[in-house]
Amino acid sequence: MRCHKIIAAFLLLLVVTQTRAKSTQHLSDQAPNIILILADDLGIGDISCYYGKYNTPHIDRIAAEGLRFTNYYSASPICSPSRAGILTGIRPAELHFTTFLNTRADNKRKEQVDFLDPNAPSMAKLLKAKGYATGHFGKWHLGGGRDVTNAPNFDQYGFDAWSGTYESPDPDPAITATNWIWSDKDSVKRWNRTAYFVDKTLAFLGANKNKPCFVNLWTDDVHTPWVAGDDETGRYPGKPEEEKSFESVLKEFDHQLGRLMTGLKELGIDENTIVIFTSDNGPLPNFRQDRSAGLRGTKLSLYEGGLKMPFIIRWPAKIKKAGVDTSSIISALDLLPSFCKIAGAKLEGPESFDGEDRSAVLLGKPSKRKNTLIWEYGRNNAFFSVPKAPNKSPALACRVDNWKLLLNADKTSIELYDLRTDKNESNNLAVNYPEIVNRLSKEILNWWTALPPYEEKLISNNPIDVKFGDPYILRTSSGKYYMYGTGAGAKNGFVAYSSDDLKDWKREGQVYFSDNKNGWGIHSFWAPEVYERNGKFYLFYSAQWKVNPTNEEENFKIGVAVADQPTGPFIDLTNQPIFDPGYPIIDANVLFAENGKVYLYYSRCCYKHAVDSEVARWARKKGWFKEIEESWVYGVEIQPDFTGIIGEPVLLLRPPVKMNDPQAAWESLSVTSKEVNRRWTEGSFIFKRDDTYYMMYSANYFGGKNYAVGYATSNNPLGPFTKAANNPVLQKNTASGGIVTGTGHNSITYTPDGKTMLCVYHGRTNKTGDERVVFIDKMEISKEGILTVHGPTTQ
Repeated sequence: MRCHKIIAAFLLLLVVTQTRAKSTQHLSDQAPNIILILADDLGIGDISCYYGKYNTPHIDRIAAEGLRFTNYYSASPICSPSRAGILTGIRPAELHFTTFLNTRADNKRKEQVDFLDPNAPSMAKLLKAKGYATGHFGKWHLGGGRDVTNAPNFDQYGFDAWSGTYESPDPDPAITATNWIWSDKDSVKRWNRTAYFVDKTLAFLGANKNKPCFVNLWTDDVHTPWVAGDDETGRYPGKPEEEKSFESVLKEFDHQLGRLMTGLKELGIDENTIVIFTSDNGPLPNFRQDRSAGLRGTKLSLYEGGLKMPFIIRWPAKIKKAGVDTSSIISALDLLPSFCKIAGAKLEGPESFDGEDRSAVLLGKPSKRKNTLIWEYGRNNAFFSVPKAPNKSPALACRVDNWKLLLNADKTSIELYDLRTDKNESNNLAVNYPEIVNRLSKEILNWWTALPPYEEKLISNNPIDVKFGDPYILRTSSGKYYMYGTGAGAKNGFVAYSSDDLKDWKREGQVYFSDNKNGWGIHSFWAPEVYERNGKFYLFYSAQWKVNPTNEEENFKIGVAVADQPTGPFIDLTNQPIFDPGYPIIDANVLFAENGKVYLYYSRCCYKHAVDSEVARWARKKGWFKEIEESWVYGVEIQPDFTGIIGEPVLLLRPPVKMNDPQAAWESLSVTSKEVNRRWTEGSFIFKRDDTYYMMYSANYFGGKNYAVGYATSNNPLGPFTKAANNPVLQKNTASGGIVTGTGHNSITYTPDGKTMLCVYHGRTNKTGDERVVFIDKMEISKEGILTVHGPTTQ
């Protein structure tokens, strides 16, 4: 009988063990939740399992149930660049982050941007593309607040849900009752903020249990002021800078993280949730250097106390308990590639990241890192004067193995430390090891001198708040810019906007009306372009001609109107179009040649223009379309007074005939995606650079997502033109995590100083939907003649 009980117990244990094994195997096949807890100004000495001065039992428990690292480094010793490094995997200086984001004027003084470029890589975007629900709850400080009112919102960085603090593009009203970081009028008091963000995190996880989640839990704590209790003036129990106030805040912070861990268990997701705990940078104030565990340096310093942070990772399904890694060097820059590897998210172009995939290290397999860790902080003495000695460091630093080198960009203040024997950086060995100094200083300075130069923002934030299609910008002889386009509320005509600097645009109202004394068009007023000639302003445009004896559905023609001012009113030169080629035409563009000749470029419409090609045969064979209609670009010389043409139009551009043509794939997407039975070549814009004529053009359905821009070149204004091998030069960016589609019908202009060429075009975003809006992006032509558009951007 006793033997039967033993056998039964053994069998029960075997079943339980197998069930647990199967459960563990099942968890290992599922993408894990990822929660990144980022404390604010918390030093490595603040956590009791690292130093023992203060008491953090709940954080210690996370470490006891996971893996703790002693050589983890932040991307910067100050909040904004540190956070930018985490989110992008790129060294902050390469993104023009040098210190905390402040007012526009202060950012400019410190040679930095006003907000993180939303086109930069984003951890949230990459995980979202893998099917993750993404949330950000807490401090942001990557753009927004003070006088920076144009920072991109959280969704442009890949987040589905958010609750931001004051220094963000969308502050949560519960914690931002006034226009400042905290207030006693906030409904959620500073003392309760960590609890509030924990609540937000648990609610988000609970609402998305059907998919993996990525959450930034970026707390305000333990940044000063330390408001220890619901008295926002900090009178209880001590002043906002006193150590006892800090200890009270740290205790509450630790308690709330314990509540987070309990909540994960209650949600039933604890086993397959990765929880990472770390801090953005070192502490300030740093009582007796205790908050940095005795290490030299504080926040704002490249010494160890400003950069070396606690780092704990817990994942019950994969990581063994109570592990400590004292050898592996890891960086905040490593988190993006490592998380992507763990989650199975695609990471295109890993060589463009400064961080490494350290996923194996995070799962408990120590290894040596490949890349050098490099930092910059303290770009100039005028604006980077703190902290004071001995914690004020040189402006550049790197770590390779056990060696740490610090120096200034002018090669002064060279310091070399062996961290294996001198973790407090007290014994400068620079004179003892000149070979190491030379090698590491060369690597740092090569990186620093190759940083992209800081440029003050030259143009408006994309997209511009102008609802135009087919945008065209005229810069008048007075230096003022005028923008014309299709739509924006015009009634059978065109509206104009004006600007002095391409940043701020003023609506000038409608400048052309079809019912003027010579008006010939009746509807579909499209693609206006205005040219200043001999003190007059000439507007070329497309419209439906009222002379339509055969009742054609598309009877578009091109006309020209004149005005004394760029704001009109424009009156048609004659009561008819410039000419009638016998088919519908749109999208006028004019070139004033150096020899005095004037050329008009236009697009023959797709309407009733079925063309045989391999693509057409392919689509017909698949049973998609019986025929494919095409639009083609033509050029013709016109009379100097714009009243007629000289000679016959010349065909310049058309869609590819053969499917193996290198241009066929991108120019045929409207057909190959089964969108519509038309292929467009339209919206041409011609200009001359040196001895070469560049003709930019748009392809694919103008109302679809695949609208894109290419270019062709010629030595003659009427061709023949050769399409460029690097086409398309402007297209949707959603495949790389962006939000822009339908990019096309461009023109070009220049910055006020005349040095930078700009591409002006329309597109759509997730927010604008079907509404076309204007974008302006930098554009350049290389010495080899290759045209590049640096877009689409949203910023």
